[in-house]
Order: sequence, then C-alpha cells, then structure tokens
Amino acid sequence: MARGISPCIFCQIARSSNSTPSFIQFDDKVVAFQDIKPVAFRHYLVIPVEHIPTVNDLQRGNEHYTLVSHMLNVRGTLLHRDAPQPNEYRYCFP
Repeated sequence: MARGISPCIFCQIARSSNSTPSFIQFDDKVVAFQDIKPVAFRHYLVIPVEHIPTVNDLQRGNEHYTLVSHMLNVRGTLLHRDAPQPNEYRYCFP
C-alpha cells in the first residue's frame, strides 16, 4: 500500500468525496452517515476525518477535546433533527 494511505475503512470513508450522497453531514473535522448494518431505526456513525485507531488513542489536550465535543454536537444536531423527542437513544465510542 502506498505510504501515507491508511487501510482503515473509516479513513477511506471520511476522505471520500464530500459530495457522497450517503453523508448526512460533513465538515473538515467529522463525517456523519448511516451505518450499513443498522441495529436501530436511526443508526448513525459520526467519525473523525483524522485517523484515531481507538478511543484509547485520544490525547489529553485541547485538540482532541474539541474534536470529541464537536462529534457530540453533531450527534446532538442529528438527534434533534431526526428525533426531536426521543424516548431512548445511545451513543458510544468504539
């Protein structure tokens, strides 16, 4: 594989064209889209554009704190838009 190209499927998704119709939301930090094998009626993934292997690889400090806060804000925006009064919802960081 060429140097600098990650084999990570999520990196490939995040770096694909911004015009991808399956993207619910995207910006320079995150991409949000429907899970291909949803386990709920609304099952969205909000992933960083930056490759971060696991939640354990997040660094203490302003940059990753800001990123995670942004991810949660995007999640909240989608939740409010698509289910303004949800009875139940879950979110996780794999």
